[in-house]
Amino acid sequence: MGGPGTAVEDTREPVTLHRSIGPTQLALYALGSMLGSGIYGLIGQAAGQAGSAVWMSFLVALVAALMTALSYASLGSRHPRAAGAAYVTQRAYGIPLLSFTVGLALVWSGLPSVATQSKIFAMNFAKLTGLEALPVSMLAIGFLMIVIGIVLRGIRESMWVNVVCTLIEAGGLLIVIGAGMSYWGTVDYFEIPPERADTALAIVVIQASVLTFFAFIGFEDAINVAEECKAPQT
Repeated sequence: MGGPGTAVEDTREPVTLHRSIGPTQLALYALGSMLGSGIYGLIGQAAGQAGSAVWMSFLVALVAALMTALSYASLGSRHPRAAGAAYVTQRAYGIPLLSFTVGLALVWSGLPSVATQSKIFAMNFAKLTGLEALPVSMLAIGFLMIVIGIVLRGIRESMWVNVVCTLIEAGGLLIVIGAGMSYWGTVDYFEIPPERADTALAIVVIQASVLTFFAFIGFEDAINVAEECKAPQT
């Protein structure tokens, strides 16, 4: 040990998380983050705004989300750390206050998503089980407590629960697609609601894309588990 004023080199190994997530689990994690309330809960509202042209709104939202996804993929593979965007911001600018602001903004942006998904789950669960007399907020909080328990148990358990839920969600969408195949080609795919007939199609599509973009929110969470991936560079 050095005396006063002597610099001591820190030879400790950097602390890293246990790498247990494979590529399939990560892909389903990102997919599962997007499916769910974004599709099941808001597609009706988006269709109410854009009518049969809602598919165009999804395309607009897809392009915007794809640009962000490619950026996250590049940065996440170069800097696979759990801090995600906040860590990347710190590496790029070296300003702690800016990194803290980015991290705080991400937390706050996730709260509306969590609240929306919990409320939609609670409403559907109440209708399915006949517990509509119970407050929706109570069911939503109970659902969040279960999710928190799974998350605290560990990333491996959380991933496997996510895999099961994602397969169920994707299976439900495939059933809907299969049921609607018989109606393919029988409607005008550029038709908008009559009450919005005086509004340009492009404006209607862009306005509805604000809702459809919500269906893609969640994939950016994949960067936060990059440090727990077996081979984040690939």
